[in-house]
Amino acid sequence: MIHYRTRACGQQGTKKLRLTGLGDRALVFSDGKRVGTFDRNQPDHSVDVTVAGVSSTLDLLVDPTGRINFGDGLNDPKGISGKVLLGDEELHDWEIRRLPLDNLSALKFTSEDTPTGPAFHRARVHVDTPADGFLAFPGWDKGMVWLNGFALGRYWSLGPQITLYAPSHLWRKGRNDLVVLEMERTGDGIDVRSAPDVG
Repeated sequence: MIHYRTRACGQQGTKKLRLTGLGDRALVFSDGKRVGTFDRNQPDHSVDVTVAGVSSTLDLLVDPTGRINFGDGLNDPKGISGKVLLGDEELHDWEIRRLPLDNLSALKFTSEDTPTGPAFHRARVHVDTPADGFLAFPGWDKGMVWLNGFALGRYWSLGPQITLYAPSHLWRKGRNDLVVLEMERTGDGIDVRSAPDVG
């Protein structure tokens, strides 16, 4: 994932935020509050952003959504490759940082209220005999899953695939840790099924 941050300055009030050259999906936050989403499939979309006080902090969290593998879209850059416009003004002075997801060992989990996305969640599953399993996420929207530290893949309520394959050699006898990065909304639970559902 990629995190972009800048300060939106100037006249107070609500303005339209627009992106050009977005190759993915971007969540938009103004002063830490979620205000909208951009998606590569809706290039003319805009999000209302209110500048309060002297300036507001604007954050864009870009979620790479795979690559186009056919036609004119084969040259498919990731992140934001064009301009970010607030009203008629182009925003500059961006801080840009990668958010690598290859080592999640530093994550700290609490038993407090379940946050809405984007947020990491952990579930513990006890297994008597490791076997192939298929994970389903009813009520969840879009995210990534790790089983005992191994990245299983992504899920999205858009489908068509319903389950993620969790092969037997990744399960341990006894306690197993599932970590989920949910970008939007959290469901009530995770199903471990014995058969796949590919939609």
